[in-house]
Amino acid sequence: MLPEVLRNVASILGSSHPQIISAFAAIREGVFGLVIVLFLIFEPDGLVHRWELVKAYFKLWPFSY
Repeated sequence: MLPEVLRNVASILGSSHPQIISAFAAIREGVFGLVIVLFLIFEPDGLVHRWELVKAYFKLWPFSY
């Protein structure tokens, strides 16, 4: 979903500032890579671990002792 959002932002900015399109292509790849690296740093166990935490929360709800 992130590449599509960045592509839409590039098209919106490109319509008002055509010279930005060439620079934004490199920035788009950098942003995508940065998001992947940050996701691996802050969520090393992935989305499966986050899903297990959500399931455990609702399994113990309302008594989360």
